[in-house]
Amino acid sequence: MPRELKRLIGELKALAPQVAEEEAEEEEEANLPPEVVDLENPEARHALARRLARLEGVLGVVVVGQRGREELLAGEAPPFEAVHFLLGRQGYRAFYALLPQGLVALRPLEGGYVGVMARKEANIGRLLHALRRITTPTEVGG
Repeated sequence: MPRELKRLIGELKALAPQVAEEEAEEEEEANLPPEVVDLENPEARHALARRLARLEGVLGVVVVGQRGREELLAGEAPPFEAVHFLLGRQGYRAFYALLPQGLVALRPLEGGYVGVMARKEANIGRLLHALRRITTPTEVGG
């Protein structure tokens, strides 16, 4: 067998455990229950913003309720408020866009929203999944 082919096989074998571990994490994430957050509670908004800010690739988070907001941003914020207002007129469940500054994702939640700014290389699927898991007490009947 040629040396280059042996080297390639060795590299692929080394990657196999890493790929299997990432697939297991993704499957585990897919089975997580909804995350209920009261956007009118300042502590809940702050905890949600901190948790989302720890996701891989995230540069900033905005959590907005009807009576308050929590921002964890490193720099200038994208126009979350304007985008939410415009999209809200038509109704939306989740939104993302690739801007020059990076990825922007939004999720409306009963009068408020959660916005995330991330690097362009961030895994948009994971970010959207994290946003879609978030719900409010009234959405789950509480």
